[in-house]
Amino acid sequence: MENLGRKLLCLPKNKDKKKHTTKKRVVKEYVENATAHGITKIYLSRQIFARLFWIAAFLTFFGFAVFQIVELSEKLTTFDYVTKIQVNVNQNGLKFPAVTLCNSNAFLSSEVDKILEINTGNITNITSQEIMKIFQEQAVKFNKSELKKMGQQPEVFFQAGTCLFNGKNCSYPTDFYMLTSPSVGNCFTFNENGSVLQPKLGIKHGLFLVVNIDQNNYNIHDPESIFTPAGVHITIHNPGQSTHLKSHSILAAPNQLTRIAVKKFEESRLKNPYRDNCTDNGVPGMKLLYPGGYSVPSCSATCYVLKMSQKCGAVDLESALLGSQQQHLNLTLATTKEEAECIQAFDDSFNNGSVYCDCPVLCQSTSFVTTVSTADWPSRKEMNLWRTKIGAENFTSMNFTENFLALQIYYEDFSVLTTIHQPAYDSTQFFSDLGGQLGLWIGGSFFSLLEFGVALAELIYIIVFPNNKNKKNEKEISQDKEKDSYSMSNPHA
Repeated sequence: MENLGRKLLCLPKNKDKKKHTTKKRVVKEYVENATAHGITKIYLSRQIFARLFWIAAFLTFFGFAVFQIVELSEKLTTFDYVTKIQVNVNQNGLKFPAVTLCNSNAFLSSEVDKILEINTGNITNITSQEIMKIFQEQAVKFNKSELKKMGQQPEVFFQAGTCLFNGKNCSYPTDFYMLTSPSVGNCFTFNENGSVLQPKLGIKHGLFLVVNIDQNNYNIHDPESIFTPAGVHITIHNPGQSTHLKSHSILAAPNQLTRIAVKKFEESRLKNPYRDNCTDNGVPGMKLLYPGGYSVPSCSATCYVLKMSQKCGAVDLESALLGSQQQHLNLTLATTKEEAECIQAFDDSFNNGSVYCDCPVLCQSTSFVTTVSTADWPSRKEMNLWRTKIGAENFTSMNFTENFLALQIYYEDFSVLTTIHQPAYDSTQFFSDLGGQLGLWIGGSFFSLLEFGVALAELIYIIVFPNNKNKKNEKEISQDKEKDSYSMSNPHA
């Protein structure tokens, strides 16, 4: 392996012994043929002034090149992004969002009373808070079928012939999916799989629905009922995605028609190392406590419960209710004073940000902005018409207005505003600018770097693996030089 550089470049071997590879020859060949302009200029200069000039020029411009390259590297590693906004209008309609309806009353009073009678006997001298605590402690032990029985029943909630989408009849369970949670009872989702399309603009092409909230069966023992008026919580969300029910909802009141105009927004974010640090499929290994796909609120709530259980060995009542239907969890309800104090300290730490939960946003997300308006419903003239239509002739006018409400949900327009995060400066731009800076200041390129690398590799090889043949050739070259020098000084010898 006499000439490593020639082999790397797939060149034929040099058969001339006098031109055998030496350290000096490697350096000489490199500086004579370097594509970086300044190096060759320095070598070929015969006058000391010219050589100093080219050395100074080369070092100055090389310094400028290094400075610019450092700035480009910093620009690349800041991982900034720019936001691009585009609006697409779908002329042929738009996929309808999922609509989840939850009665503001989670559990039926008749069912709650049965549980309390079994476990307390007499509830006359017990406060509402104590009554609900007793009930919730029992609710933690319920299986899913028992929990469904406690909540709003679909045969009461839905009224035959009063559900329309795009002018066609809809009904439960054909078009609605029931989900059950210990914190919100039974909820019903329209378009859970995202297959429904609103084909045309206009209120009549959206969803129209009349429901019965059964206010006579509201749980009077719930101390939080004073903060939540009677009605239906409506959550507009992306199909297949979990949502924090009731917390991000619109409350529709009885004796009113609630009209909700919807606009669709989409957002595309960037993964790590960009600041978005988004995810496609959520947090690996985390099973969410809320039904449906991944969302930041459901991840945060799940993280809260899991970390509380790890820290204190027990959880509070609300967390126990949230995780009661998850078979993979083994949550213990706090019973001792020490556990209660630990949970309170943990809650304080979580609220002030001392407890970290890794809940990145989704890289591709869809949200819906709503415009809500209301009107009295039904009118006096239509009261008897609606009572007859839904088979509520036995309801007085007062009972009807206390229990029934109407909903209209539709797309305001078919435009979709999409926000896209794009790298402000990526590797393609970096290498393009890098080539420009090398060419501008020193006339260099990646081939210049390759030339330098090959020459350096040859030098290292000669230094690390010296052999007799190299030494012999160096001696022969030295002797030849002495003979040439003698011949020139003695031409008649």
